[in-house]
This record gives sequence, structure tokens and C-alpha cells, in this order.
Amino acid sequence: MRLGMNVARRGKEILERLTTRKVIREPVFPYVTLRQRYVKVRLDFTKGCNLRCRMCPSVAFGDFEKREMPPSLFDKIAGEVFPRTEHLTIGCGAEPLFAKNFDQYLQTVRRYRIPYTLIISNGSLLTDQKITAMLDAGINELSVSLEAASKEKYESIRVGSKFDRLLENLNRFNELKAERHTDKPLLSFNTVLMKDTLPELAPLIRLAKQMGVTTLSMAHLIPFAGLDNERESLYYHQELADEKMQEARELAESLGIRVFCPSLFRGEEDDPRPSEKGVSGMACLQPWIFMVINCDGDAYPCGWLFGEKPAGSFRKHSFRQIWFGSMYTKLREEIRTGNLRAQCGRCPAAGLGDPTRKESFEQVQF
Repeated sequence: MRLGMNVARRGKEILERLTTRKVIREPVFPYVTLRQRYVKVRLDFTKGCNLRCRMCPSVAFGDFEKREMPPSLFDKIAGEVFPRTEHLTIGCGAEPLFAKNFDQYLQTVRRYRIPYTLIISNGSLLTDQKITAMLDAGINELSVSLEAASKEKYESIRVGSKFDRLLENLNRFNELKAERHTDKPLLSFNTVLMKDTLPELAPLIRLAKQMGVTTLSMAHLIPFAGLDNERESLYYHQELADEKMQEARELAESLGIRVFCPSLFRGEEDDPRPSEKGVSGMACLQPWIFMVINCDGDAYPCGWLFGEKPAGSFRKHSFRQIWFGSMYTKLREEIRTGNLRAQCGRCPAAGLGDPTRKESFEQVQF
């Protein structure tokens, strides 16, 4: 499956329908007025992480200050946002298991009966207590981040982690699920694509099969300024990248594992291709359906608006003030009309690296 391009194409179709219909009261999609839950949320409990992964923006920033969302602020966000949430992802720019109030937060999440809840974690801090908290909260999926199935390569990328410990943690996760006679949380893997890890794709898929993983999501490297890794981008190794990604797709299919993979650089029959101006041939739905909330309560319509001020803060604003505020409103209009700001025009998330545009793979400055 090709991750970003098909989503973008569906987005364009929805956006075209949106502009031809009158929406009463709320300037969002027509179905929003008919459905209670319409927001996809990515939320960080904490700013901290126990690892120093070599492609992480926090490493680029040198920002390792450990702080955590106060329970009172979390309760406010939960009360205003979770009744509207159809999909909650916990873990955006930090390690959620690093939060000391992790168990307490999950108890609150459970009360709001969100249709789908996903935790993204490096997996190194999994314990019986935290796994039990996930089981008790009815979390739907745990996505573990890793780029290699060999100890040496894994530990050289996920600096500070131990590969053997990760495998022990994942085996224990599966054991505790089996004891409960449940298949949830589903276990999935997510990986950042880099030249250095292309040989690891096939072994990673075999490891996924061994661990009972049914889904592997791949995304291109975003080369943040200060990490000196721009040449690791697959844009500079296109022939090799296409070969290894195609091999990975075929192996995954043979093993019954779903793979969400970026489009091949050489192009594929059903790929929509953007125009010279940028992504105007596609459409981003983020400001109509999405909210990123960091541990300070700051809210953003997109996780890729690097350097932009937040749309608001739950420390002093309500959900409606943020959702219908100036930033969300302006961004919706820009996307609807195709008058994109510079960051949107070269967005690395449009297909998670549009292979026709070098700008999608260039270094991200702050």
C-alpha cells in the first residue's frame, strides 16, 4: 500500500465536494455537523525521552528538558477534545512511556471510549505495569518504532536502547495479551527509511512476522538541520530505494503483513503527481480533521508546521476558540484556494516524501 499519495488524492476529492456545498454554522466538512466525533488527535503527555535517536528533531534542537503535562491540564483537554475525537494517537514528539502519570492518563482515556486509540513508543520502557495499563484501558494498537532487526544496527540508530531488551519487552507484551485472551492492543512496527537501513527492511519484516506484527508503516527520513544526515535520504539513492522497497512489499505480502510504503521513485500507475507549484494537485485535510497537542497544551493543525506559533493553548483557550481561530481558518482557506504557504508547498508529509519533488527531501530548517 502506498501511504501518502492515495490519501492525498482522496483528500482532493473530498475538498472539491466541500467547496460545492453550503456548510451550516461550522466551516468544516459537511459530515462534521452530523457526527459527534470528527477529530484525529496526536497528543504528547511528556517532553522527555530515554533515547537519543540519530534522526530525531529533539536531538537536532538539543531539547532534552524533561517535563510532563500537569494532570489538571490533561483533564481539561480530555473533557473538551476527547468527546470529539475519533482517533487518538499518544506519542508525537516524545516517548509516552516516559511519563510518570502514564497509567493515570490511560485511565482517563478509557472513560471517553474513543473509537480508536494508538500508542507510538520505542518499546524500551515497556514493563508489566505499563502493558497492564494498556490492556485495562482497551488501547487498540501499540506501534513500536525501529529501523533494524540486527543488534548492532538497531543500537547505532536508537542510541541508548538495547536490542535484546526490546525483544524481551515485545515477547512479554504478547505473553500478557495471551493471558488475557485478547488480541488488543495490536502490535505494529513503524520505521524511518534511510540508505543505511535499506538492507534491514527484509529482516525487519521477518522479525515482524515472528513477533505477531500485522502492519509495518514506512516513512521517509526528514533531515532536520543539525543532524548532518541529509545524504541518508533515499532521494539520493533512488534506484536502490525502489529495489529494496519493492522487495519489502513482495516479502510482506507473502508473509501476510500489511505494509504502508511511500511510492517508488520511478513512479507507479495510480500515483497522482503534483503540479510545478507544489501540492496544489493534491489536498491536505489536516486543518479540517486534525489537532496536535504538546505537553504544554499548545495546539497545532499539523505536525509539520515547524517554527510556526501554535494555533492556541489549552492553558488559556477552549477547543472552539482554537478550532475556529485565526490559524485554523487561514490554513483552511489557503488549502481550499491552493494559495499555499511555503511550508505547505514543500510539505514532507505530502506522500511522506513526494518522489517527484526534491524539496520534500531537503533539510528542514528552524
